[in-house]
Amino acid sequence: MEAPPPGGEPAAGPNQDSSSAVSSRPKVVSPAKPGSAGVSGSTPAPSLPTRFPAPARLVAFGDVHGDLAATRRALRLGGAIDDRDHWVGGSLVVVQTGDQ
Repeated sequence: MEAPPPGGEPAAGPNQDSSSAVSSRPKVVSPAKPGSAGVSGSTPAPSLPTRFPAPARLVAFGDVHGDLAATRRALRLGGAIDDRDHWVGGSLVVVQTGDQ
């Protein structure tokens, strides 16, 4: 039998079909759209929380359009990272909107 890949279960062997192989990797689900049953014949994804307790401190900034220098400046200004890009924000919550 082959060694399992890093972080996973062994692949199906020559005498196993792949449907019987068990994976220990978590499944990623996205929230179901209202009124949608998801993929035909599947169970709708579970509802994910939409409200969380307010953090002690939150910093938010908009779409940086892939500008790493601007992102670093925003994180420094917000007290999230130091001038060597190390996290110094403690329990600070950072929200970045857009697609980066």
